[in-house]
Amino acid sequence: MALLTEVEEMEGLQSCADQMGRVDAPPTRQLSADDVPAENSIPTTIYNTTASQIGLLGGIGNRNQLKGVVKFYSKVMRYKSIIRKIGDSEHDEDGISPVSDSDQEDLYNKIGALSRVRNKIIQSESFNVEYPEELE
Repeated sequence: MALLTEVEEMEGLQSCADQMGRVDAPPTRQLSADDVPAENSIPTTIYNTTASQIGLLGGIGNRNQLKGVVKFYSKVMRYKSIIRKIGDSEHDEDGISPVSDSDQEDLYNKIGALSRVRNKIIQSESFNVEYPEELE
């Protein structure tokens, strides 16, 4: 399945999780472009181009796969959006980021869990995996 290959290429999730382990937590410190990976290190092209046909995965016996794909990619798209905003943003003259503190805290606190889910998907070759409570 092409989506599994795409998930394998999402190395930016792990590099972001690693970086969050090295920096102080927001809101004590605003995240900057140097703290997040390049947006293209989290590819979603296959999902984006096939999303209108994703329901075809939901045939008999594949309903859990469909739910898993949608659940995983929904979370990836959310955090990728935050990463993009942080990477593109310039702080105002007071050093305030246009990315909300709550979004920065969410990324900081949960990107590691999402990276671990990615690893489970790769290892099991299935989107039907358990999620940690913080990502539910």
